[in-house]
Amino acid sequence: HTLDAVPLDEICARQWAECVQTSLRDISQLPQDRVYRLRYEALVKNPVDELSQLVRFLGAQVSESDISLAARSIRPSGNRNGNGEHVDPHIEDILRPMLTQLGYRS
Repeated sequence: HTLDAVPLDEICARQWAECVQTSLRDISQLPQDRVYRLRYEALVKNPVDELSQLVRFLGAQVSESDISLAARSIRPSGNRNGNGEHVDPHIEDILRPMLTQLGYRS
């Protein structure tokens, strides 16, 4: 079938899941000391600490004042699901395996 017959939200959901799966597979091939995992939720909740840990991992020389300045620009997005938005059950079915693998669903 052609993509013309597939709703855009389904195309986007499938592409997101495939891109994340490909990224995870490729990252797993790297030496673990070269991989830094940063969760959006942790960054938004505690940006100074999370940015400080990232800077240390990178071995960069960044002042605490610059980290604090950068942290002030980090704010939660109002467009994230969980704020009462309805997700079509079909789209949820597409996303669920990857969201579960990433720890967002049980």
